[in-house]
Amino acid sequence: PVRHNEDNYNEIFVKLLPINPASNDWLSSNVKTHLLFQAHLSNAKMPCSDYITDLKSALDNALRLLQAMLDICVVNNYLKTSISIVRLMQGITMAHWPNISFSHSFISQKINQTMINSNKDKPTFVQIDESLDQRKDSKFKFFNSTPFAKIVEDWNSGDIGKIYRFFNGDQKTADFLSKIPQYSVTLYDKKTRESIKLCSYQEPLNDESTWNKIKAVDQEQIDDDDEEENDTNKNYDYNLQLTLKKLNKESKNRIHAAAPKFVKPKLEGWIVILYERNSGDLISLKRINSIRKDRAIETLSIDISEMERGKRYIYTLLVMSDSYLDIDQMYDFRFEMV
Repeated sequence: PVRHNEDNYNEIFVKLLPINPASNDWLSSNVKTHLLFQAHLSNAKMPCSDYITDLKSALDNALRLLQAMLDICVVNNYLKTSISIVRLMQGITMAHWPNISFSHSFISQKINQTMINSNKDKPTFVQIDESLDQRKDSKFKFFNSTPFAKIVEDWNSGDIGKIYRFFNGDQKTADFLSKIPQYSVTLYDKKTRESIKLCSYQEPLNDESTWNKIKAVDQEQIDDDDEEENDTNKNYDYNLQLTLKKLNKESKNRIHAAAPKFVKPKLEGWIVILYERNSGDLISLKRINSIRKDRAIETLSIDISEMERGKRYIYTLLVMSDSYLDIDQMYDFRFEMV
């Protein structure tokens, strides 16, 4: 709700935020919600305590709405929108803009502070911009140029010293970084238990070691099955078993995300997307609620009934956290029908 005099707050509060709402109706609850989410992602201080209460209520419902939006996108084969929704879920959980590297969260690049003069009809906001010297400050240079996934990898590989020195003895930040999951992704043929080769999309296509071979279904067998009444629903799926395994000690046996700025404890979740690389057609989307103990297993299915023998296909496997920014993993799954 927009309380008495909050339209004045909203009108000036928007000047501290990066995006102007489509409407300038400052009495609109939709506009206020838009500002609340911007403030959450920007880590801006709220004008008053009522805004903090309202933000908690908005955040409590946001993820459920985004999950519903994701379901609609999957049904309609909206791949790019699906990925954008997951990124927004990550950003809301971590209180960080999803289009900005999470490494920047370790830099006090901008701190929005609000000062209100209560003696006037309209509140007065003063923005205090604390910027590090980009040319001289080694902390800024390090976090500005290092991807967050690389920071997590180095932190868990024992190379803690070069990162910890930037924390100025802040143990909370160090503990937070220790809880970010580092994980591996493996894929198996569910029937034969043979390992499936995954590779980077940058690997050359003429590298035969990156290709898998899958036995094609005989078209004659499909035709015969179609003629038999009892086999009208016969399954020609090729089933893959995906395993996610946590590698760092502090993240094992944790089912709740390390999200200190979210409104309440949130379960870790993972979203696995399989799509055709060239066309962008969505093949499969699976949710993994949490990684119990140190690993989680999920089945992905591919309909191979219409795939031609001798033809090659390239699918992309994208594993995304629904809580953490910038730790997603993407692989090519290349295979030839034989």
